[in-house]
Amino acid sequence: PVGKSTIAVRLMVPEVSKPAPLVVALHGAGGSENLFFDGYGDGRVVRLGAERNWLVVAPRLTLGSLDVAELVRALAERFPIDAQQVMVVGHSMGAILAVANAARTPEKFRAVAALGGGGRVRASRALQQLPFFVGVGSKDFALAGAKALHQALVSADVASTLREYAGVE
Repeated sequence: PVGKSTIAVRLMVPEVSKPAPLVVALHGAGGSENLFFDGYGDGRVVRLGAERNWLVVAPRLTLGSLDVAELVRALAERFPIDAQQVMVVGHSMGAILAVANAARTPEKFRAVAALGGGGRVRASRALQQLPFFVGVGSKDFALAGAKALHQALVSADVASTLREYAGVE
């Protein structure tokens, strides 16, 4: 349960003795909560999380919005999450949602990775404390949007790294 609704998630919780960092992984349109576990990079995000003793959650997204901070709050009621160490990674539509959540409540996140997607940001002091990674393939239909996101972040004095992967869709 998250607020007044219920969200299906796939969650990996390592055995930890104290609150641990959390990675929120947001899939693209047409995908599911399984993509970061079984698809993208053959589950590399989850394996890296397990190696670092970080929790990884992938919610099932629908077209619309997701309040990631509220999801994290609900998870923290049940699992040992370090609320100061919440990172969000999104692909395509998930990248747009990651950026929207970071722009709305930047103080709730430690870092953002937007992969193959864009989004809009407004300059704020809180957003300037949040590092971004923007990754996109040189053949991706979202190339222009990802570059525009990176430029908007830089213009807002936000630390942003852009990485364009040659020959990748």
